Order: sequence, then structure tokens, then C-alpha cells
Amino acid sequence: MLAQLVLRRAALAAICPPASIGGVWPTLAQDRVFDSRLDGYDKFVADEPRIAIVIYTEEMRSQPGSTVNGQPHTPTIQLILQVTARQIVGHDDEVSLDTPWSDPLLEAAIDTTCSQILHRLIVKPHAAFFQARSKVTDQSSEPYRESEGGSPLAARAIILSCQMPRDYGSPAWARKVAALLPDGDAGRQIIEAAAAALEATMALDIQTPLTGVDITKVTPIG
Repeated sequence: MLAQLVLRRAALAAICPPASIGGVWPTLAQDRVFDSRLDGYDKFVADEPRIAIVIYTEEMRSQPGSTVNGQPHTPTIQLILQVTARQIVGHDDEVSLDTPWSDPLLEAAIDTTCSQILHRLIVKPHAAFFQARSKVTDQSSEPYRESEGGSPLAARAIILSCQMPRDYGSPAWARKVAALLPDGDAGRQIIEAAAAALEATMALDIQTPLTGVDITKVTPIG
């Protein structure tokens, strides 16, 4: 759905703008933040294991809402940010969260990156992400650790339940969020292409299911 796309791209812009801000990246992952990356962690950081983040959208749920204002439901989308890091061998001469060489440093790197993400999405949300959702109604995390088959790997999934605004999912809403993305962000072109495709579908002259059917001649069931 268009809403999931917009939410992911807004989150991506918040924690990984097209370029560093005055030489500083919002998180320890720097520019290693991906939208819906499907291949494994070791493939997209194959040159040297570093902290990386992949953003997904999962479940979408709706709850009954007020019909007075024309909104029959209040949708909530599950936004997931998977933070992963592998312990780096050969960097045991200094304390560095960017190159964690011990179990405590590996866990500290994950902890810090998660705190940085939450700062950019909840504490001081980026404008595009603020516009994309109405509010974050729930927050949780799920850890994962692996020590077999190479250097230790640690991961944590941040799970945010994002309640969407009333006009969510419309091409106009999508473009409003896209306009707040940083200059040079590829999300602008991606959202525009999706919004235009949805508009083309909405413009189709689709017949109603009962067009041309004489319902007086339909035999009642039973």
C-alpha cells in the first residue's frame, strides 16, 4: 500500500539523509540504512562488517472509528527497523562503538544505534516522519544474537506501531510527505511514481458490479 511506502521513506530520511549533516550522520550506521533490503546482512556489508539498519513495514490493522467525520476506521501500521552489527576482529586497541571488538562493545553499539533511531523518530521527529504518521501508539524491541559460524553477530528489531492521519494513503497526502524529504532523496521520485500510478487507477471509469443487471429477475436464495 502507498501508506507503507511513504512511512518507510519518511523513516529512512530521518535516520539517513542523502548526505551527512555537517560531517555527522544521525546514527552509527551512517549511510548503511536500507529500505526493505532482502538479502542477508553479510552481503550488503561484505567489505567490512559494520552496523547496518534495514527498514520494513509489516502488519496494518484498523480499529472502528467515528463515522461522523467520514473516517470509518483508524489504521495502524507496524514499522520495523532492524539494527544489525557483527563483532570486528583486530580492533582491540581502542574503545570504539563503530568497530566493536568485544561482546560488551557489540551490545553497546546496538543500544546506542537504537537510541539514536528513537531520537530521530519519536523524541525529535524529522518533519517528513512527523507528517507521515499521526502518532506512535506502541513501541517494543526484539533481540537476536548469533555466535556460531564466524564472529558474533547481534541484532535488534525496533517495532513502532504508527497510527496514520485521516488523509493517509491518498496521492495528495503522499506528495505532502514527499515534499518534506531532503533535497536529493530518492524517495521523492519513488513516492511520486507510486502516487501517479494510484491516480491513474482512481481515474478509470469502472462499471459497478450491477450495471446492466435486472435485479428484479434474480431468483432469491432459499
